[in-house]
Order: sequence, then structure tokens, then C-alpha cells
Amino acid sequence: MGWYFGWEVCGWDSLVFASLFMGEVFFKLWLWGSHRFLHSGWLIFDLFASVLFFSVSLLCFWFPGRDSGHLLRVIRPLRLFRLFKLKKRYRTVLGTLFLLLRPMASVGVLILLLYYSFAIVGMGLFGDLDLRNIANGTLFESYYATPANEEEFALRFYENNFSNILRSYVTLFELMVVNNWYVIMEGHVRATSHLARIYFFLFYLSTIILLNIVVAFILDAFLLRMRYKTETQKGGEHRLFRREVFLTTDEVHFTHHTLLQNHKDMTKFLKTNGNDLETQGGLLYVGKGTRTKEILFKRLQQQ
Repeated sequence: MGWYFGWEVCGWDSLVFASLFMGEVFFKLWLWGSHRFLHSGWLIFDLFASVLFFSVSLLCFWFPGRDSGHLLRVIRPLRLFRLFKLKKRYRTVLGTLFLLLRPMASVGVLILLLYYSFAIVGMGLFGDLDLRNIANGTLFESYYATPANEEEFALRFYENNFSNILRSYVTLFELMVVNNWYVIMEGHVRATSHLARIYFFLFYLSTIILLNIVVAFILDAFLLRMRYKTETQKGGEHRLFRREVFLTTDEVHFTHHTLLQNHKDMTKFLKTNGNDLETQGGLLYVGKGTRTKEILFKRLQQQ
């Protein structure tokens, strides 16, 4: 009975495909060797996703239940991230998101400060309110009605309150994502007065402005990366990463006397570049670099 129930909950296809994925990973490990395999981020991720999928499939088969089935459905799509490796445009999106982690940290701190400020104000204004059955006789009665017993279905919007800092954060997050924000607002308005709308309107406007700035910043980063890749693909890499510095004769002699302690090296250098020093009064040094994420990050900061 347990085996049959395990097949019903997890499905035989999950275990079969998990076994095939594990076979694929071990075949790659045997074909390319452990050194090359362990130095590839995508192969390590493939190994992690395959082992996790296989382990959860076995867990779901031997210990069937609703929780194991839900866990399997969460783990199964992990291998879809391999699409980022196959499609260059997907890799560009993923690379830009990783590039934005550092500058977005300051934006995250700003969002936390906004949440904390409104949470403290909300706890001071609405912290002692009991919202159970607060909307009886109105259109929002079903949202705040308390269930007769634990098994009865209820929307339980009265739990969106400002009784403590954690509940305040959850309530503010639901307001930010516009999850029936007017229902939450109307419950607090009926428990206090119409002036409570000012608090919710101010938070809504603040988050709209902040989120628009974040979205504009992300779009600007994507456009910059696209222009960056277009310029380098059209032969502009030589122009983008070329630096020219002209040194006078005195600067050249000072530099090479300081750096070239060997007399033979100095003699060889003067034989090679002596004519240029006499005719041009100096030397033009050309430096070239390669395209790296650090250079793109610096350009993103300059923008």
C-alpha cells in the first residue's frame, strides 16, 4: 500500500527522469574528468540539481505524503536554469542581474529603512487594534469575519495588522505589492477614522516612487550592457580599451633608470627606441585591456 501510494503521490516518471539525470551527470564526469568537471560552475550546478532531484524523489517514494509531493514539485524545475547556458540572451540577463547585486544593496537598505519607518509609525497608530469582525454589515465583512472553528475556511485579513514589527513588515509588503490593499486600509479605517487613509496613501506613494526608481535603474543597466556588447562586437573593443600615454625624454630616462637596474637591458632599450626619443622628444606608450565585468561595473557607476 505504501509503495502504491508513493507512486500515486510522486509519479513513476519523477524517479525515472531523476535516474536518467544522474546517469547523465556521471557520464559527463567520466567523459571530462573530475578536474574539468569541478571547475565548471554550470556542471556543478547540474550535479547539485540532479542529486537533489533524485534524493527528493526517493524521499517522496519511501515516505509519501503531501509535504514530500510539494517539495518535489519545487525541486523539479531547478534544471530549467540550464536554459541560461544554452541561450546567450538569457546569460546576458542573468549576468546583468548579478552585476546589479552590489549597487542594488544600497537600494535594499533604503527599502528596509522605508519599511522600518512606516512600521514604527503603524505600530504607534494601529498597534492595539483588534480587527476581528470589524467590517460586519459592509462589503468587506467576509474578509474580517472570524471562523466558527479551525476547519472553516476564512480569509483572516484581521491578521494583517501592526501588533508587532514582523506583522508590520508583512502587512507593509502586502500593501506594496497591492494585494487587496484597499481591504487592509478599510479595516483600519473602520477601527479608527478616515484620517487613517493618509498613512496608507503616503506609504503607497512612497513605494511607487521608490519602485519606479529601481525599475528605471535596472532598465538603464540592461541598456548599458546591450550598448557595451554592441560596441565591442563591432570592432570597438580596440577603441574602448586602448589607453595612450606620452612620456617625455626625461620621464623615459627616469622611469627606465628606476625600473631597469640591469645595464644590458637599458642599452638594449636605447638601441631600440633611441631614434624616437631624438625625433619625437619622447615615447608614446599604448596600453590595451580586455573586456571584464569590473570594467562594465565601473562604467555602470559612471552612468
